[in-house]
Amino acid sequence: MNWKAERKRIRKIAKRWYRPLGLDEWRLTTRYTQGNLIVDGAVSSAAVGMASVRWQYREAELDFNLEKTAKLSDEDLEEVYIHEVMHVLLNEMREEGIEHEERTAQTLMFAFMRLRGALK
Repeated sequence: MNWKAERKRIRKIAKRWYRPLGLDEWRLTTRYTQGNLIVDGAVSSAAVGMASVRWQYREAELDFNLEKTAKLSDEDLEEVYIHEVMHVLLNEMREEGIEHEERTAQTLMFAFMRLRGALK
């Protein structure tokens, strides 16, 4: 298995989506694992990726299981990446109160407006 090539594939996708989705406003760390991920305190043999988020500080860590990502097409890997990034943007929705929803809606609006500009 070429782990370096797999990390490069993920970084290429991240570079494409980083600015359009507003991730440049976050301290985002990506980690690569050559085996199962720990999800909610338990080992997951099914998880391809996961996000750990501290939304209050705009900090997040993305973890990817390279054994799993290596089996994915570029398109499927991109979908996994975007799914995990959506957890970064939506994580605070787990909290009570409309303020979190409003902040998240505003962040997503800016992200999609950036994306619209990138598609022109």
